[in-house]
Amino acid sequence: MHYGMLFLCAPVAPLISIVVVLIGFFLNEVGIHIYFVIPTNYPTFVIEWLVFFVVGYVQWFVLLPCLWHKWKARQASAPLPEPGKRGLDKPV
Repeated sequence: MHYGMLFLCAPVAPLISIVVVLIGFFLNEVGIHIYFVIPTNYPTFVIEWLVFFVVGYVQWFVLLPCLWHKWKARQASAPLPEPGKRGLDKPV
C-alpha cells in the first residue's frame, strides 16, 4: 500500500519522504533524539495513506489545474508574432 501511494503521488511523495528523513536528521543533530522506528500496524498504515492521499489530491486536483489555467491564460493574452519578425513569411 505504501509503494502504491508513493507511485500515485509522484513526484511530490518522494520529496515528502526525503523531507521527513531530513527533519529527523536535523533534530538528531540538534540533540532531540527521535528514533524513526514506526511500528507496522494498521493505524500507522492509515495515517501514512491519508498523508499521501491528501498530498496527491492537492498536487493533482488543486495545484496542477491552477497552473494549467494560469498557463492557458498567459498563452491567450500573449500577442501573436508579426509576420516577418521571426522569418515566418519566408518560404522554406
